[in-house]
Amino acid sequence: QYTGGGGGGMAGSYSGGGGGGSYRGGGYGGGGESINSFTDVKYEFGGSRGGRGGGSTGQSICCTLLFGVALFTAAFPALWWNEGNAVAVYNSLKEAKSEVVHVRHAVASSDTKGRLVHLSGETSGDLIADADFGIEVPNLVNLRRVSETFQWIEKKNERRIKEGESTRVETTFTYNKQWREGVMPSGKFRHPDGHGNPALPLFNSWTRAAAEVGVGDGFVLTSPLVGQLTHTQSIRLLPPGTNTGEGGGGGYGKKRKAIGGGGGGAGGGGGGYGGRRSNENKDNGSDDRKMEPRELGGSRGGGGDSGASKRAKSTPATQKKGKGIVDDEDDDNDDHGGGAVTPRLLSERAVAVRTLPAGYSIQGGVAYSGRSPATHPAVGDRRVKFSALPAGQTVSVLAQQTRNGRLAPYRAKSGKEVGMVSSGRVSAVDMITGAERANELQTWILRGVGFMMMMVGTMMITSPIGHVVSYLRYIPLLGGIAASLINLGIFLAGLTVSIMGSLLVIGASWLMHRPILAIALLGTGAAVAAGTYVLQRNRGAARAAAAGAGPGAGAAAAAAAAAAAA
Repeated sequence: QYTGGGGGGMAGSYSGGGGGGSYRGGGYGGGGESINSFTDVKYEFGGSRGGRGGGSTGQSICCTLLFGVALFTAAFPALWWNEGNAVAVYNSLKEAKSEVVHVRHAVASSDTKGRLVHLSGETSGDLIADADFGIEVPNLVNLRRVSETFQWIEKKNERRIKEGESTRVETTFTYNKQWREGVMPSGKFRHPDGHGNPALPLFNSWTRAAAEVGVGDGFVLTSPLVGQLTHTQSIRLLPPGTNTGEGGGGGYGKKRKAIGGGGGGAGGGGGGYGGRRSNENKDNGSDDRKMEPRELGGSRGGGGDSGASKRAKSTPATQKKGKGIVDDEDDDNDDHGGGAVTPRLLSERAVAVRTLPAGYSIQGGVAYSGRSPATHPAVGDRRVKFSALPAGQTVSVLAQQTRNGRLAPYRAKSGKEVGMVSSGRVSAVDMITGAERANELQTWILRGVGFMMMMVGTMMITSPIGHVVSYLRYIPLLGGIAASLINLGIFLAGLTVSIMGSLLVIGASWLMHRPILAIALLGTGAAVAAGTYVLQRNRGAARAAAAGAGPGAGAAAAAAAAAAAA
C-alpha cells in the first residue's frame, strides 16, 4: 500500500508471484475536484494472461492461426464477388443509359408505364403530428423526434506496455456527462459510485413517415427511393400561442394550392394534406398529341395509369390531378444534357406547440424538463427535439414507372436494380455518370479490403514462426539482428503472396465476367513476355559467340560489318 503526494492522491494494492500479478490504482484528482477517471493496472508474466501459464500462450497462437486461415480463405470469394458485382453494375448502368425516357414537366402518362423514366420535379408529403407535444407540421416526408437524457457515459481505454519479462496492462475508465438517447445502466459501470443514471425516459425517440410521397404531377416514390431523400431541417419549438407567420401550418412552396385547409402566408391554416390538389388550369397551349419516345409526358394531360386525370372539359373546382406538384419551369435543365442545379439550403423551421406534457417547458427551441436551466443541465434532465425531411424540394428521379404512376427501382438484365434520386435538377446522363464513378470507387476500395484480408491472414498464419523467432533475442549481440531480419523476410513473403493471390483471383474473375478484355490483356502480356525472352536469349547467344571466337574474329567481324555498311 502506498499513497502519492502532490496535487492529488493515488491509492492501490499490488500482488505478485506465480504466473502473474495485478495492481489496481484508483483515480487521480486534486484541488477538491471529483474523480471521474480511474485506472486499473495489472501485470502479465511469462507471456500469459491472468496467471494461466504457458498453456494460454499455445491456445492464443492456435486461435490466431485458425483465424488467419479463415481470413485468408475468405479473401478469395470476396475478391471474386467484387469483380462480378462491378461488371453487373456497369452493365446495368449501360442499359439504363440506353433505355431511359425523359419526362418533360414531370407529368405522369400511361405512355411511359413500365419504362425507365427520368424526371425533375418537386416532392409533396403529408401532415405529420405528435400528440404528446402538440405539434403539427404539414407537407413532410418524415418527422423525427429525438428524446435525450443528460447522463453519465463510461469510456474504456486499454494500453499494454512491455516491461522486460512482464506486460503492464493499464485500463482507464473515464466518466463524462453527455446528452444521449436512452439511458446507460450505471449498475454495469466499473465504478458506479457517484455515477448513477436516472430511469428510462417517458417519451421515446421515433420517426414517422408520410403515407405517400409524390413527385411532379401524378408520380409517387416507393420506399427505396424515399430513403434517398436526405436534405433535412431542424425544427425550433416555440411556446404555445406564438405566431409563426405560417397561418397555423400550411404548405411548403408557392405552387401548392390545397395542402392546408385554407389560410394564407406560406401555407393554408390547419388541416392536413387533403389527398388531391386543385387543378391549376395552366394549359400553356399544349395539346394531347404524342411526343417523341425520348420526351414523353410533356402535355398537361397525364392520365392513364398514373392517377392524374385526363384533360377534360371541367372547371378548376372539379378537375383533379394526382398527388404531387406540377413542375412548371420549362428550362433546358430538363433535357438529358442539362447541367445540375444545386438545391437551396434548408433553414430552421419554427413550429408553435399547442400543449406540453407536465414538467416540460420550451427552452432554446426544444422541450425541456429538469431542475436546472437548459444552459446548465444536471444529470437526469430530459429534452425532446424535432427534425424533419420537408417536401417541396426539387429532386431528379431515375426509376421505372409502374402502376398508378409509382416509381420503383428498375431491374436490369444483369439482375441489378437502378433507382436514383438526386437533389436539384440533374440530367439523366449526369446521374448515371455519377453512379458509374461511385461503382468504380467502390470496386477499388473492396479490392484493397480483399488484399488486406489476405495480408492480415498471411501474417496470422505465420505468427507461430514469429513466436519462435522471438526467442532469438536472448542470444547476445546478433540475436536481435537475426530476429529482425527473419521477421522482415516473413513480412515480405506475406506481402508477395498477398499481391500474387489478389491478382490471380482478379484475373480469373475477369476471365469469367470480362472474357474479351481478359483475353486481350493476357495476350498482350504474353506477347511482351515472349518478346522480352527472345530478345534476352539473342543477346546472350551473341555475347557467347563473340567470347568463343576470340579477339581476332571479333575484330574481323567488326571490319566486315564496317565494309558492308560502307
